[in-house]
Amino acid sequence: MTHRLPTLKSQKGPRTRGECVAGPRPCPWYSCRHHLGNDAHLGPVRVREITEEPSCSLDVASDGELPLDRISALLGVWHTHVETTYAVAIEKLRKKLESEYGDTDAKDELG
Repeated sequence: MTHRLPTLKSQKGPRTRGECVAGPRPCPWYSCRHHLGNDAHLGPVRVREITEEPSCSLDVASDGELPLDRISALLGVWHTHVETTYAVAIEKLRKKLESEYGDTDAKDELG
């Protein structure tokens, strides 16, 4: 099932998570920065059609941890890109923990 851009020019979208959490799904607010169909962060604004649930990154985050292949499918990017981003984030977190708490068990905790 694909969804088209809604005609919501006269309506204002939700401003907080509390206002949108019970809203319609898939989410009709493509202009929201959390909408998975909004690729504005990739350069010129373009909208991907949402063909599956969920349509909101906040909904995904509230579900807890996901496998990297599921994240790449949701974002529409290569699996290797997600793996690289994950590895860089873990390394930054490891360095931050080591600088704040010394050389403790940060390596064991983060993998």
